[in-house]
Amino acid sequence: MSDRVIRYARRDEKAKVVAFLRDHWDAEFSVVQSDVLFEFLYGDGERINFVLALDGEDILATLGVTFYDETSPDVFLTLWKSIDKVGSSGIDLIKFVLDQGYRSVSSVGTRKEVLVIYRMLGFKVGPLGHAVRINPEISDYRILRMNKGTDVPALCNDAPGELREVRAFSEAFSYFSQKDACPSPFKSQLYLTKRYLEHTHYQYRVFELRRNDAIENYFVTRTVRYGDATALRLVDCVADEAGFVAFAAHADRILVSEGHEYIDLYATNFSTETLSTAGFLPVSEKEGIVAPNYFEPFLQQNETKHFVTTLDRPHLYKGDGDADRPYRLNWDKA
Repeated sequence: MSDRVIRYARRDEKAKVVAFLRDHWDAEFSVVQSDVLFEFLYGDGERINFVLALDGEDILATLGVTFYDETSPDVFLTLWKSIDKVGSSGIDLIKFVLDQGYRSVSSVGTRKEVLVIYRMLGFKVGPLGHAVRINPEISDYRILRMNKGTDVPALCNDAPGELREVRAFSEAFSYFSQKDACPSPFKSQLYLTKRYLEHTHYQYRVFELRRNDAIENYFVTRTVRYGDATALRLVDCVADEAGFVAFAAHADRILVSEGHEYIDLYATNFSTETLSTAGFLPVSEKEGIVAPNYFEPFLQQNETKHFVTTLDRPHLYKGDGDADRPYRLNWDKA
């Protein structure tokens, strides 16, 4: 281990990183199969956004990093994998990132069995909350499963403000000028535009909520499908809970007009009162509600997603990092 080095990967090491993930993560993994997706998620000019532990020319461990801003960024960790059987290369990669002085370090979709390591390193850990607003006008739910007699909130007929679908994040949005005051991971306009409007494989829909002649929030959704049935995933709320109840009221119109079974949300630190007022129900077998997470391929079961963070009170979502990305490509043709 005397020759071990930990550093960011160079651009010319891309093929080596892909080969490592193919051999030690999953040969069918989308990031391995698609150079376009790999570049979208991890390409960054003269480098690729992976931290590597190297023993000579051999990779011992990888850790992907997503940057949310161009200066003093909040960063997200992904694709943490170590094959070091005698040393601590995997843990040392996380320590390396912590030592870079970033404003915060987080991850979503973390495996439950490694949460103890993150705790040891000083991270806060826990499960994302999962909630769903159900379309009561669907007669036969094929994606959603719920107990008979579940009390489904009625549709809302009074939607305050104006919600419109847009293809840009406006510079006029006050959030973009409040980075230093933002308690959650701050996402720049450039990041949001690339992440959601320029994605190589997914089509996201961005909704702008306006009230009192000002933009109150942006909400990002993605449609998921099983056969002829569809649902909406609310993958990001840029300004967190701001205008969430109003958005949910407008979302009823979208659910009904487009025939979606429901809209669901994975998030941390959303108040129970806000979710309840917005007509969202908690997702769990205990509550008798199943809203699947996996659609590639489809699995009609709930999934608990865990997070880790150095933030005191983060708002994290399914769209953070690379948590909302295809795991397999052409899975339906297998």
